[in-house]
Amino acid sequence: MSTILVNIPQVNGSSTIQGHEDEIECNGIQHAISKQMVAKATRTEGASRHSPVQLTHNIDRATPKLKDLATQGTVLDSVVVEEMRMVGEEFQTIYKMELTNASVVRVEVDTPVDPTTNEPGMPIETFSLAYTRMDWTYTPYDGVTKQPSVTGSYPKA
Repeated sequence: MSTILVNIPQVNGSSTIQGHEDEIECNGIQHAISKQMVAKATRTEGASRHSPVQLTHNIDRATPKLKDLATQGTVLDSVVVEEMRMVGEEFQTIYKMELTNASVVRVEVDTPVDPTTNEPGMPIETFSLAYTRMDWTYTPYDGVTKQPSVTGSYPKA
């Protein structure tokens, strides 16, 4: 079992996972980094392009506040996104993204139709976070044993 949890200090979500109560529990994430390739000796030119981090979850008590943040253009000092998996009997963080100066730049709600009943399903919300800095950490586990983490960041210090 795995899950994605988002900690936005001003927003209470509906997570009940121990140690992560009131965070936003998500079921999907998308994020892309690209770099232009050109026909030069070094093959790259210009800065890397970072898309906003896009997260998907069932609507919950965080939904109104996320829309407020998007409408107001609020800049958040820090947002933490953790991808977690069951390791033994507990959830452990496998991948963590720490966003600095983040803003909710898009909120979208979709109500999919259940193909078996042709009835509306649970509304799903997708929200996007832009940022000026991102630090990421991957922590592998060998069975239930935590292994050394691998880290990266943008922009590089």
